[in-house]
Amino acid sequence: MAPTKRDILNILGADGRERTASDIADAIGASWPTVSMTLLRLFRSGLVTRRGRGGGFGGVFLYAITERGRRRLAYWRHLS
Repeated sequence: MAPTKRDILNILGADGRERTASDIADAIGASWPTVSMTLLRLFRSGLVTRRGRGGGFGGVFLYAITERGRRRLAYWRHLS
């Protein structure tokens, strides 16, 4: 099953820690490429931040939820 944006925001919003795409993929049992593409969409929408952890081109990124992402997550939770 493909992860939803909500699944990923739930993980990032749980404790506010930064996580890699691999960390998130492991947590929800999804493939790394699928999670990476979803994270890219969330980043472009301003719902998560992304910062490089080194390694140059193609290095590992750390993702964290933004305030806008927290508001979106609260909205989705309100609908449930």
